[in-house]
Amino acid sequence: MIYKIDIEKAFDTIEWPVILATLRRMHFPEIWITWIKSCLSSSSFSFIVNGHHTIWIKSSRGVWQDDLILVTKASRHKARYCLICLNLYENLTGIKLGTFPFKYLGIPISPKHLSINQLSYMPDKAQQVISTWNLSSLSLAGRTTLLNSTVFTIPNYILSVMNLPVSILNSISKIAHNFL
Repeated sequence: MIYKIDIEKAFDTIEWPVILATLRRMHFPEIWITWIKSCLSSSSFSFIVNGHHTIWIKSSRGVWQDDLILVTKASRHKARYCLICLNLYENLTGIKLGTFPFKYLGIPISPKHLSINQLSYMPDKAQQVISTWNLSSLSLAGRTTLLNSTVFTIPNYILSVMNLPVSILNSISKIAHNFL
């Protein structure tokens, strides 16, 4: 079971003392905390995964917030402990953990099928982009190129990982047609 936590960008990095305080609060052995502290403050480090060393990783600016990853065996017992860890992390940092749906790399993520209302931001975004353009100086070819390089990339990117409702695609097409 792997949890990848993508945290809203309230800060640029997680402060190292918060990580160490979390480990202490969870009663990790002091030797463990010392190892983690050494990893955070050293110029590079490596992990042992399934008995093999990973490549060396340079540590130059701390731990990015969206680098928080919890890895454990899948069981209800372990899931409860992960939830305790997440709640503790939320209490220590003040960063609220999100709910579904959330966006990762600009794509809405949800365990359930997304509603048309949850995807309505795409036609809205297309309309917002088009509304900033000055039509008077653009030829038909220029408008077409502009649409293809900006507005139509909005659904194309998301279509690479999920199907979109036809009504959303039709809305974007209608906005583009009205622009031409």
